[in-house]
Amino acid sequence: MWKAFVTVLLQPTLSSLSEVPSSEAQTPTEPLTIPVKEGFVTVNVDGQEIGLFLDSGYPDLTMLDGHWYEQEYGKDACKEPGAGCYFCPEDDPCDFEGTELPLTRFGDNTTLKSVLRSGSLVLAGRQAADFDFSVA
Repeated sequence: MWKAFVTVLLQPTLSSLSEVPSSEAQTPTEPLTIPVKEGFVTVNVDGQEIGLFLDSGYPDLTMLDGHWYEQEYGKDACKEPGAGCYFCPEDDPCDFEGTELPLTRFGDNTTLKSVLRSGSLVLAGRQAADFDFSVA
């Protein structure tokens, strides 16, 4: 059930993506072509390859906490296609117990509490630094 909520919307943020080999941020001049396979796209967030469900009706990049997901669904569950797991680094863990977390409510009344983070994003060969995303 949780897999349905792993979503990404590619919004104007794409204009901040630059070609990976370049050391200077540039606005892309070529259209960005993103391979979509069975509704999923592959992104790289902070060096982690993650398959996410593409949802044009959801405004954020949200991934599931890999530690929670594998505790809930078993060891290596995050290796399944479309699991959408992000593992917070040990030296900068996601704190789900801290302050009040943002709550997202979906049309079917399912809710997600998320930790807001910032990191690198590589999408279709283009890179953005300090990209905001959520871990739920």
